[in-house]
Amino acid sequence: MNRPRTWIVAGALAVSLSACSLVAGKREALTVYAPHIALPANGSSVPAAPRRWQLWVAEPATLEPLAGTRIVVVEEPGTLQFYRGARWSDEVPVMMQRFIVDGLREYAGVTGVGTPSSGLTADYVLRSDLHGFQIEFRGAPLPTATIQITAQLVDASNGQVLASRRFVEDEACADAKLPGVYAAFQAALNRIVMRIADWTASIGDAHFRDESTRTR
Repeated sequence: MNRPRTWIVAGALAVSLSACSLVAGKREALTVYAPHIALPANGSSVPAAPRRWQLWVAEPATLEPLAGTRIVVVEEPGTLQFYRGARWSDEVPVMMQRFIVDGLREYAGVTGVGTPSSGLTADYVLRSDLHGFQIEFRGAPLPTATIQITAQLVDASNGQVLASRRFVEDEACADAKLPGVYAAFQAALNRIVMRIADWTASIGDAHFRDESTRTR
């Protein structure tokens, strides 16, 4: 494994900044990893007719160090490390927002989906908290890629939370080197985006159908 840089956690995600200082004058090669999603064109929640409701996907809320571009490693509970010389291509919450938008559009068939800055008039807002996007060893010789996110679907007209659910996807890494880690993240990412997209679409459909029935 590329040698990781260590942050020691005090409490939940408070970190010791002194542990991540760089040695002056030393440079290291940087590999940038750009995850992508590869989903089936039609998921289980694609309707026969276009949906009449629209959705904003908010950027997931999270704390450092998950908010950045470094690839986080947890070798032991309470200790956060980073793969040296490797970065994600974008900040993790920004990537997750983009992937969820793409998953809803391409996999779940929600055509009226975008970010709050997209210009859509939203009926619903998908909010989320990102709890994990990291590599964990869990006492095993080979690590596991884990993605953990809690999602809430909110009625945009009144702020009411319609439903909430926590999603967790784990994928065992073939090895501890970066190519194996990246492949595991890809697999976990595809699964969690499909699950979030299906869940969001089904909740939105049910609520919109109920509201339409009441107003008749």
